[in-house]
Amino acid sequence: MENRYRPRNEDRNIVSRLEKMLPFWERLWSRMTLRRILSSLKRWLLVTVLAAAALVGLFFVVYYAIDKAASLSIDKINIQSRHGMIDRDEILKLLGLKGAVNLATLNAHGMEKRLEACPAIESATVRAELPDTLVIEVAERIPIVYVAMETDVDTGVSRELFMDPEGHVFPADPNTYADFLGVPVWYLPPGSCDKLEPGTVLSPELIAPICDIIRASNLYDPATEIPPIREIFRPKDWEIRLILEVGTEVRMAVYDVTSQMARLAMVLEHARRTKRHISSANVIPEQNPAVIFLDSRHPAAQPAPSEAEEESPSRRNRH
Repeated sequence: MENRYRPRNEDRNIVSRLEKMLPFWERLWSRMTLRRILSSLKRWLLVTVLAAAALVGLFFVVYYAIDKAASLSIDKINIQSRHGMIDRDEILKLLGLKGAVNLATLNAHGMEKRLEACPAIESATVRAELPDTLVIEVAERIPIVYVAMETDVDTGVSRELFMDPEGHVFPADPNTYADFLGVPVWYLPPGSCDKLEPGTVLSPELIAPICDIIRASNLYDPATEIPPIREIFRPKDWEIRLILEVGTEVRMAVYDVTSQMARLAMVLEHARRTKRHISSANVIPEQNPAVIFLDSRHPAAQPAPSEAEEESPSRRNRH
């Protein structure tokens, strides 16, 4: 029995052999040949169209990426200073920014660390605000005293360094800190720190009494109550010496600073009432602090009056 289910490849081979028996031109224009040519053309046309579509799609993807990257360019830089002391140029110099910043490559955390590496900057925040603004916020350190070593008193060398309430030491730039050039100078005793330079952080135990003195003195009017402090010394761990702008030397202890400042204000008020100048005062005693008045005739050491004594009529009559 004849096999009706021959493979398709065998039929194609038979057709191909029969076609080869025909003349060339008949084979060229035969229907089967045209169909194969058209089928081949369709395949190549489809491949060409798909390749062209892929190229066009790739072009638009690249163009979109480039356009998107360009749209992320930050052209505006908004710099905010908490205390208005560090200027824009200084901040841009610290960051090394000269032109536009691209959001795609923006390293905000790295920029913050770079700013905070500056001893005069306490903290910094960097963020991008769409569509094209970079916001930089900095908080400067507030100086409360100049700091120098006691040896600078003899050598006359000015270190030109500030200290903030946390003990951070930083340069005393006269342009940046024009409003703080009148703060007192604190002369540190030997051994207070390994090296006094920008970036040094003094110990909390060492600076605590100094901060207390500055805070307490700021409660009084420098024109009518306690004159500004010019110099601060700490000759002993428990003792502090102040030199006021008027030349008065004040001896204090490192504890209960607020009460001692109140006693200092009292003896200064008594000196103003009696029209005398105080050469030195020891305000450590809670009762009758010792005061030396500088008189045009002769200096006399005597205790300052207590508040009760000042209000006594008999004492007022003696004066």
